[in-house]
Amino acid sequence: MPNGGPLRNTNFRSRVFAPAAASVGLAGLTPHDLRHTAASLAVAAGANVKAVQRMLGHASASMTLDRVRGAVRRRPGRRRQPPGRGVRSAGQGPFKDST
Repeated sequence: MPNGGPLRNTNFRSRVFAPAAASVGLAGLTPHDLRHTAASLAVAAGANVKAVQRMLGHASASMTLDRVRGAVRRRPGRRRQPPGRGVRSAGQGPFKDST
């Protein structure tokens, strides 16, 4: 914040986040959506579910898997990778640079 004040979610979302998301064609995206995306990508890349559980503050790993499992299952083109091979380099996979 320019004046060193607290970052309030309502101000940040309406003044910064929502316009930025809309400017890239993602109107309606919320910070909570990004939380789900981060968790889903971590689990899909082979992250330890207990570590993701702690990251999200969930009470149990089963709660984390319940929230994430559907998104991972629906991901198009998903194949099982050997350990350590789940994370893609920049410019590869479904999010590759289109330039």
